Amino acid sequence: TSGFECNVGGVDLNVGFFETPSFFLDQICLETARDAVLSRCGHLFCWPCIHQWLEMRAQQATCPVCKSAIAKETLTPIYGRNSSQ
Repeated sequence: TSGFECNVGGVDLNVGFFETPSFFLDQICLETARDAVLSRCGHLFCWPCIHQWLEMRAQQATCPVCKSAIAKETLTPIYGRNSSQ
């Protein structure tokens, strides 16, 4: 089996090269996070998904996972290898 094994926070992971670990998935679209951003409450989202989520809830912006207060200004962009930014 191609892949690798690692231990993250005491949890053993066996990750294949063509599988996406669940901690890289957007919590809205459930796909690999594109232009990933991290909320203060620790949830990962695609920028387009969370932007649309927040636009639709401008008066009461909450995290779609845990319902904590959330704002565009407090999201942290996550840049990976081969990123243009």
